[in-house]
Amino acid sequence: GDKGVGTFGGSEDHTAIMSCNAGALNMFSYCPTRREAVVSWPAGYHFVIGVSGQVAEKTGDKMQDYNDASLLAKEATRVYSESTKAATPFPHLAAVCAAVNNDADVVRSAITSYFAAGGEAQFTEDELLVRFTQFFEESEQLVSAVATAIG
Repeated sequence: GDKGVGTFGGSEDHTAIMSCNAGALNMFSYCPTRREAVVSWPAGYHFVIGVSGQVAEKTGDKMQDYNDASLLAKEATRVYSESTKAATPFPHLAAVCAAVNNDADVVRSAITSYFAAGGEAQFTEDELLVRFTQFFEESEQLVSAVATAIG
C-alpha cells in the first residue's frame, strides 16, 4: 500500500475496525499487534464521543507534529537502551516498561543519566522525558486502570 498522508502509525485504527467486539472494551498492544484483554462493557454505561467539528490536519506542516510522537518514543527507547548498555536494544517503550516492571523512575533516571554523561540525541532530554511520561501514563497506567474499574 501507499504511505497515506505520511504520518507514522495508524495501526490502532485498523485494529479497532477489524478486531474489536461489540459490547466490550478491547485492549491491544502493538509491535506486534496482539489482543491483551476483552472486558465486558457494563450495562447502563455509555461510551460518548464528542465531535468538535474541527478538521484534524495531518498533512503539510502538521505532518511532522504527528510523526514526532512516534520519533520521540523511538529515540527515548534508543537512549534508554544505550544508557543501560542493553545487550540487545529494546524494540519500543512498551518493552522498556516491561523490563523494569513499570518502574517509570528507572527509565527517567536512565534518560537523565544518558544526557548527564554527554550523550547526544535527536531531541532534548526534556522532550524525551515528557514523551516517555505521556506514553507511560497512557499505555501502562490509564488503560489498565479503566479496564480494572469497569471489569
